Amino acid sequence: MVQPAGNDELSPYYYRDNFLVLCDTVEAQYADLLTRAELALLEDFRQLDFEAQCLYVRLVSRVGPWFRESRLAYAELGEMGSLVDALADAGLVAVARGLTVEELGQLVTVAELRRGAGASLAGPATRGKPALLDALADLALDEAAYLQLMAAVDGERIIAPCGTAEVQLFQLLFFGNRRQSLTDFVLSDLGIARYYPYPLDREHRLFPHRDALAEYLACAACSDAWHELRDSGDADGMLELASTMLTSEVRFSSTEARWYRLCNSVARELERLGALDTALQIYQRSQRHPARERRL
Repeated sequence: MVQPAGNDELSPYYYRDNFLVLCDTVEAQYADLLTRAELALLEDFRQLDFEAQCLYVRLVSRVGPWFRESRLAYAELGEMGSLVDALADAGLVAVARGLTVEELGQLVTVAELRRGAGASLAGPATRGKPALLDALADLALDEAAYLQLMAAVDGERIIAPCGTAEVQLFQLLFFGNRRQSLTDFVLSDLGIARYYPYPLDREHRLFPHRDALAEYLACAACSDAWHELRDSGDADGMLELASTMLTSEVRFSSTEARWYRLCNSVARELERLGALDTALQIYQRSQRHPARERRL
């Protein structure tokens, strides 16, 4: 991890500098297990002009996926159109060819929605945004048609950064977990968070090879599924997830702690559902407290 500067004065381009530290460190440690697409993203980013690099980092750091070009305003970067063009030419942003109703709703205000879609809808124009979106969904138009409704607002480009999955992977490789992100660099730069100066080299890396990384990502996907199933109350889905886990094996130490936590969480949920036999089998896969107590 980068060491804290202990300085509350950040460069206006701090985010680009931090992203380069992340990319350089990941490539130095893990280049031998990165795919061609992942290595290509690193190369494509380095080939960009300075300001285009900055805009790309801004985009991948925000919640998307889609952004209105007119809403991109960064004082240190100036005019956005040419920078978006540069990113599009490099294949690092995609221009929307269609939008879902949900994506349309995230991009426009209710006033813009009424102006762009009012002619397509029957009923009073005073309806709120959720009702307007429901009415649009009832039209069952294709995604290109919903994009045309967006274009009726002002005709601007709708863009999304490419390579977001690769950037998330780089963050995992750098931090060793999925909780931390580029934001943690800022906390370090400001001296708010301090990290032990452990060595960053191939001999001390978390994932020795791609198989270990793939196993960690598969476990993370199961963890995401558990959260979704728990929040939705999907009992059948939870049993399906448990069945999948019972046919899975953890071979690498980089996955063990996450896997044991997941086993405990899934088994505890199965207990609540009354699936005690399956819960017991899942607890038997865990070596983390309180799995033994729950088995007893």
